[in-house]
Amino acid sequence: MKKNGKKVAAIALAAVMGLSFTGYPVYAQEETEGSNSAPVEDVTGQEQNDGLNNKGTKIEENEAAESGKKTDKEEMADEKPSNTARKEIKEIEVPNEIEPYAENNAGSFRVTGGNSGNEWIYDSGSNTLTFRASGTYTVTGDGQETNEKIVVEENFSGTITIESININVGSTYGACAFEVKNTAQLTLDLRGENQVHSGANRAGLEFGGATDGSLTVTSDSKGSLTATTEWYGAGIGGRFGEAGNNITIAGGIVTAIGGSSGAGIGGGYGAGSNITITGGTVAATSIGYGAGIGGGESGAGNNITITGGTVTARSGAWGAGIGGGRGFGSNIAITGGTVTATGGNSGAGIGDGDGGSGSNIMITDGTVTATGGNSGAGIDGGDIAIIGGSVKAGRIGITPTDGGKNNVYLAKIDGLSGIDTVMVDGTAFTRNGDHPNGDGAFYLYLTGQEHTVTANGQTTYLGWNGSAFVVRQETPEPKVTIQSKTATSITVQPLSAIDTYGAAEYSIDSTADGDWQDSNVFSGLTSGTEYTIYARYKGNASYLPSEAGSVMVTTMKDGNTLIAELPDLTAVYGQKLSDITLPTGWTWADPDMAVSVGTQTYTVRFDTINYEIEYDFTGVNGYDRNNHYVERSLTFNVSKGDTSALISGKEEDAQAEDNSVAKTSDTANVVIWSALLVLSTIGLLFTVLFRCRRQR
Repeated sequence: MKKNGKKVAAIALAAVMGLSFTGYPVYAQEETEGSNSAPVEDVTGQEQNDGLNNKGTKIEENEAAESGKKTDKEEMADEKPSNTARKEIKEIEVPNEIEPYAENNAGSFRVTGGNSGNEWIYDSGSNTLTFRASGTYTVTGDGQETNEKIVVEENFSGTITIESININVGSTYGACAFEVKNTAQLTLDLRGENQVHSGANRAGLEFGGATDGSLTVTSDSKGSLTATTEWYGAGIGGRFGEAGNNITIAGGIVTAIGGSSGAGIGGGYGAGSNITITGGTVAATSIGYGAGIGGGESGAGNNITITGGTVTARSGAWGAGIGGGRGFGSNIAITGGTVTATGGNSGAGIGDGDGGSGSNIMITDGTVTATGGNSGAGIDGGDIAIIGGSVKAGRIGITPTDGGKNNVYLAKIDGLSGIDTVMVDGTAFTRNGDHPNGDGAFYLYLTGQEHTVTANGQTTYLGWNGSAFVVRQETPEPKVTIQSKTATSITVQPLSAIDTYGAAEYSIDSTADGDWQDSNVFSGLTSGTEYTIYARYKGNASYLPSEAGSVMVTTMKDGNTLIAELPDLTAVYGQKLSDITLPTGWTWADPDMAVSVGTQTYTVRFDTINYEIEYDFTGVNGYDRNNHYVERSLTFNVSKGDTSALISGKEEDAQAEDNSVAKTSDTANVVIWSALLVLSTIGLLFTVLFRCRRQR
């Protein structure tokens, strides 16, 4: 005992002295159960683990510890404790950059994380790797096809990363390649290329009937998963007769192909609900009777949400691309991403499968292309709302509405490839890339009104013609021409191209909205006043309202202000009219006519031709528009004995109108003339009587 005690003391002393001579810290990690060191690899990739057990310690040292005998190094430590201890520590160091992992103790799989036999087990009899305890694990395969299976037990919570696994049990009826029990909460992280293929009645990646559990497939790299089956099961989701619920695709490249009657992602001959896609590249296909994403045969597709990623969903027959599998699809929301959905025969691209009657389909953003199968609509179901994004649908079962329950209709804007945001009346409509086949058009659903669309600095004006939108072109500004004017009115030449540019409207001295009129005539104006006249086209479905053209114009002066009143004139019996001077502008119609005895009418004229541009003669009595003069008549009576006559410049038209007899201008001597006539008659009688008496 004393001898052994001395040896132990010597060893301890050597260790302490060795550590005291070390000029840098030495860290030695305690090897505990579940902490496994990785074998060292050389540049060829070959493991360098000769002489190391699965915990990274030397085999000879372990054997010595188990037998209780000293190793050669322990005996050397008795002689040179400090140097030997330092040397021994260096020999068991593992490079920091090499992560530890377990040996391939799960068939062809290599598992890291947890302990074999406790957190996870591998049953070589059934070739099944089962995860029993929550945690974080990695399963790595060699990419070669295997019939080994993976099972995640109920109540599991954690993350399993799969890398390069290739499981194919399709030839075995009822065999499932990767089964996640329905109460598990699993995040499946993808690295490298992975494939799982199940037998009939099972899903490729099976997670069916979940109520409390959840399955999330993701990848922070470009990892991929292809999940397929033979028939009656989903690619990802439920087995035969089982719903596929609470499934999220958040990243990675995911291809899910359901067998006949099974959805690509969702139900396996059952419903599919609470399916969410937030990212990644997803291709989900049903061979037939099921939806690409949603329900399997006779199963509804409910509560399906797509917020991002690139999603392609297709049904081979009778099912919707997204929605019901030969059943109804409801509560489908697309708020982003690039989505291409194609229905099978009688199935909608988005919404109902054959015979379904779904509801509540809403698209608020993203790039959506929806195509129905034979006799199927692109989008079908009740309460279809299209609020934003670019939605290309071959046909929509009902008239969709916007968020305000207003009917909306398709407006296609071409030439916008590579442009993912447009402004519609100040509101942004966004998408995530072009539609399939390089279709860069924007497919907008807008209310049946006029809209302004701005993209990439260019503005497009849309007009609604009652059944479709058309791109409205700019309308040229019209030239305004005055047709006529008077002292109190202005008439505009009507705009001629109203069949092309829409109806015309006119305004005077204002362009305010309430001051326009359809009539081209403005009346009740002030003579000799300047006005500005405006005219514009109202526009139509094809053309925008024009800018207002204008012209300045002055109303005419009143012709009555130009024409002088005719004064009283005098003439000598026998004079010619030309000898009688008239006021400026007036002339005798027949200047060579002589003043004669009796009641006579003489015509005078005022020549207006040189004044008609400036003056309005339409209100002047006697105006002859065709001959361009004002004509008036002067009437008077002259006796043979008169030496002179007074010609009144007053018109007699009014007298003619009341049928009165024309009068001479010498009315003041009527009494004298009458007396003289009486006296002459008396004198004549006396002369006759006197002659008669002389003859007697």
